[in-house]
Amino acid sequence: MRGHPVAMFLFAVALPGTSSRQALIVAERIRSTLASMELDDRDGNPIPKPTVSQGIATFPQDVGDAMELVDVADQALYIAKKRGRDQIMVAVKGHP
Repeated sequence: MRGHPVAMFLFAVALPGTSSRQALIVAERIRSTLASMELDDRDGNPIPKPTVSQGIATFPQDVGDAMELVDVADQALYIAKKRGRDQIMVAVKGHP
């Protein structure tokens, strides 16, 4: 039996004018859409559903500039990953 390759992609989504709560709704929609996908390999065999870990930070609520925004969102992402697959972590001002 052949295993399925694992792919990891990192990307950012900018949602101008969006609160952390609104961003969480979008993140959950992304997570649930991926979780509901039925995927098959080239031979028609089912493959595991994709999972997504997400970190959310907002400007200017959580951070003071764009570089800090990326850093805090990244810290929140790694906390989400430590919690397990398919997790979303929202940064809290002063703490990722």
